[in-house]
Amino acid sequence: MTSTRTAASPRRPGFLHGGLLALSLALVLAACGGGGTTPVTSSELRPLSAEFSSRKAVAYSPYRTATSVAGLAGEAIPEANIKQDLDLLVKAGFGMIRLFDSSDKVAKATLQVIFKYAIDIKVQLGAYVQSGDENFNQAEIARAAALAKQYRDIVLAVSVGNENMVTWS
Repeated sequence: MTSTRTAASPRRPGFLHGGLLALSLALVLAACGGGGTTPVTSSELRPLSAEFSSRKAVAYSPYRTATSVAGLAGEAIPEANIKQDLDLLVKAGFGMIRLFDSSDKVAKATLQVIFKYAIDIKVQLGAYVQSGDENFNQAEIARAAALAKQYRDIVLAVSVGNENMVTWS
């Protein structure tokens, strides 16, 4: 009696695992679509100026005496201090500053000084958003947009929200 044996199909566990991994990755990527889009007309967007990447830049805040975050609210910021700071920055070769919020106390006052004295410095304006405070965030973003429009020749870019990714925020 002759026995006929057929070879068993070789098992390919690597192939199966690879396929499952690829499928899982595809599902994860497909789920990263977010919550939709906010329509923005092309008239609201403007391209980054060449000055944005060609000017030497530094982060700036006009506070001088506060020793803690709690002390910032009580510190007065005279226009003369802002002007002195900006004149020193220009003299040191800086042509752009980054502001971290759009408050009247810091951002608006700084932009007013730059405009009033025709200081050759541009601004990357920040919008400081806080997790869980939608009303504050909407007001901050509205201030940033208004300042960017009002000081269109000074504000080169607006950055929104990266401050809430740090532990002290």
